[in-house]
Amino acid sequence: MQLHRLRTLCAALPLALITAAAPGVFAEDGLPDEPGVKTPSEEAQARDAAIDRGFLTSHAETIGAKQWAINAYQLVFLGVTYGFTDDIQLSLSTLLPVTTDIPLVLALQPKFVIARTPETVVALRVPFTYLQDTSGDGSALGFLGAGLLVDHYFGPSGRIGLHAGLLVAGVFGNFNFTNSGDGLSFADGAGFQLDLGASFGVSNSVKLILEGQIFAAAGDGGFEVGDVVLINYGVRIHGGGLAGDLGFIRPIGVDTDPLFLGIPYAAISARF
Repeated sequence: MQLHRLRTLCAALPLALITAAAPGVFAEDGLPDEPGVKTPSEEAQARDAAIDRGFLTSHAETIGAKQWAINAYQLVFLGVTYGFTDDIQLSLSTLLPVTTDIPLVLALQPKFVIARTPETVVALRVPFTYLQDTSGDGSALGFLGAGLLVDHYFGPSGRIGLHAGLLVAGVFGNFNFTNSGDGLSFADGAGFQLDLGASFGVSNSVKLILEGQIFAAAGDGGFEVGDVVLINYGVRIHGGGLAGDLGFIRPIGVDTDPLFLGIPYAAISARF
């Protein structure tokens, strides 16, 4: 039973790491009441309600000052984001309790833009993810990290973008998963996540997204790169107020038959 609960928590982890987006549906102009959009990064921000993320990766750009965004991933992971300024935003996401085996999942991610040029955005993110078994002894698992994100846009319209991120995180929890009453503690070592991606705008409202994620860990046994790499790809149909993603998550390094194309992925974001 304890092993089953551990597997349930770990199964929810990929969604929780998704650590990390109204009117004018599929509009091709800028945000309402925001004239003077000129730079490539501003053009890209105005056109895409989900500009602050890829599929499973975070991007450096924010949704914009005094903007709200509601995100739904795979229909069961729901998030809300608020942009305090053009350079500071906060996101909170949770896994909907659609079955009794679903653990409590809270994913909090502040993002701070630390540098801007007309084509490039650099940001710091501090994600915090907490998972707790709500059907048994309350065993918990969590992640706390910090990382850098970089977006670079090409061309005057910013339709083509390159995205990269590096995250360092620690793991904490009740590692023995028992009722012994032990408190939460941090595990030795650290985990690493490298994100690389690109977005290709084929029009003002359609872009192709390709991204990869590599995982590694450092501990007493040294530095080790994970055996599994994630390749995520698909299409985003977007406007200033609404964006929808359809794609696939393809693990490399494990057998995914019969899902040769990968795990189907869908998300929707509304900005207002």
